[in-house]
Amino acid sequence: MISVINISMPPSCRYMSDYDKLINGLLPINGKFILNKTLTGCGGTSLFLNSGLMVVIISPRIQVLKNKHKQYPDSFLFHIPQCDDRQSAIKQKMEDLNSYLWLHYELTPFGQQPPPAKILVTLDSVGKVFSVLESCSIIDKFFFVVDEFQCLMGDAIFKGTVDMNFLVKIT
Repeated sequence: MISVINISMPPSCRYMSDYDKLINGLLPINGKFILNKTLTGCGGTSLFLNSGLMVVIISPRIQVLKNKHKQYPDSFLFHIPQCDDRQSAIKQKMEDLNSYLWLHYELTPFGQQPPPAKILVTLDSVGKVFSVLESCSIIDKFFFVVDEFQCLMGDAIFKGTVDMNFLVKIT
């Protein structure tokens, strides 16, 4: 059973990241939850990208991810544009993600504290990201955010298998 948590934002907060208690106590970040923010543009995605959490942002909208990647250039955008040798491009992107993780998951030999990994991925490619995280044995270290969740229902008529398989995996 899913419990409902109502959080009232203080009137002085314009963006969700203005309310530090969201990440530090109010949101159950050790479990699964749906954050129904009801307003777009209130900084929900940025809240998690600015957090100290290792995060995977999953969205059915590539343009949303491209825009976030421009705002957060240290994030890793897992996107493979159309090309002739798609399998080779996918393999290369997975290797690039593995290298990115080595730099952002304290796997560096110098002992410096790197910034936490932030991965942006479309719903279609999330399985490949899961595969890389599992091969590094760090999937449990990540917090997963499904952005634009409401789009999954509308998109299901066009690519229902991808969307429904994803929904089954996260429940």
